[in-house]
Amino acid sequence: MSTAEGMRRTLALAGLEFPRGVLGGETALLADALDAGRAEGDIQRLVEAVAQAHWPELRASVEAGLRRGRALADRDDLAAFDEALAMAARADAGHPLARALAADAALSLQRARQRSRELLSAAEAQVEAGGPPAAVAASRAAGAAAVELLDLGPEDYEPEIVDYVEADGGGGALDALARASGDAEVRAWARAALRGLEAEDAPATRDAVHRLAAGPPPPDPAQDLVWVPAILALVQEGIEQAAADEHI
Repeated sequence: MSTAEGMRRTLALAGLEFPRGVLGGETALLADALDAGRAEGDIQRLVEAVAQAHWPELRASVEAGLRRGRALADRDDLAAFDEALAMAARADAGHPLARALAADAALSLQRARQRSRELLSAAEAQVEAGGPPAAVAASRAAGAAAVELLDLGPEDYEPEIVDYVEADGGGGALDALARASGDAEVRAWARAALRGLEAEDAPATRDAVHRLAAGPPPPDPAQDLVWVPAILALVQEGIEQAAADEHI
């Protein structure tokens, strides 16, 4: 197993990755290059750019995650964790651990883009038909795609979702949920990610989603036609996970 492969295995065992919500244009360029099948030399230069851009701000959290992973690791994996921890202690990004995180981030973004395009395609017929149902379908597609692109999960908003479910969705519960969960920075990231999303086989939905994501998010999260369907998608995911857990 190569050093790069060993680092990726160790990261997988520790459940570590660069969170998509903080990834910038460098990662998008790398994902584009992977989509286009660019030459290996170009890919590696872009991997280095992603590592340089994100390693300094995320190094400490990666190191902490590796320490947690090592505490639970099998004896056969301890040497690999120790090697990764030695790299995590470095301030510079010139090592296989940072490059593995960068490459995995781009692959994760690539897969999220594909799932998002599928969500837009699924809504295309309804959006093309026009009328009020088209607006609802476009907003739902935008929210679900934002969840994918930012790698959000119901566990990120568990207290807010629990309060909403316990209120049975009534008495202004949806507005309260949106306001409690709708961090301005996350909502801005969601809009930026959606504006960069392309879907050649769903042009009507793509254009509608781009219009919804245009400009900054509104001050009131309860009026955000991207965030409200996004948090509702997470509510549904959380309910489905809880139901599945009950049957395990």
